Amino acid sequence: FAIVEIVVFYFSEAGEVCKFAGEVEDPPAEIIEQCAIAFVVALPVGLALSVLIGRILTRTTTRRLDSMIADAAHITGENLDQRLTVSPANDPLDKLADALNGVLERIERGVAAQRQFAADASHELRTPLTVISTNLDVARRKPRDPAHWEHVADDTMAEVARMTLLVDKLLLLSRAGAAGLT
Repeated sequence: FAIVEIVVFYFSEAGEVCKFAGEVEDPPAEIIEQCAIAFVVALPVGLALSVLIGRILTRTTTRRLDSMIADAAHITGENLDQRLTVSPANDPLDKLADALNGVLERIERGVAAQRQFAADASHELRTPLTVISTNLDVARRKPRDPAHWEHVADDTMAEVARMTLLVDKLLLLSRAGAAGLT
């Protein structure tokens, strides 16, 4: 134990300010008791004030976050044209909303391109199927000689080759797209 000279001001039980100076090994019990009471009173009050001030300061932000979450929850594959609201404040939440809106824009363009591609591919595949079906249907209507059937088979094989090429290209595109996502 070190002996230290210290000056302490404290309140006596009578409420008077007292000064204690001198060498002390242990602080007076009265000082320890007053410090303990001060901590017991100040801790809950300080904690309550901290929570209250924190709630007041974050209320606006949490409301905006709740609004952004609700807006985002309403965006589906059918309404990709909707966007999150951006306020004029240009704060971090607005920057987040801008970034998410950019992601939604890219997703919307990708989905539109995918739909257009599917429509184009369907049309391109339907044409050879129609030619094959028509050739076979016409050829079956009346008896034909083997040379005619050979011609029908050649036309049909050409259309099958065309469809096979289209399907191969679709598979190549599909694999390239899948590889780009990994």
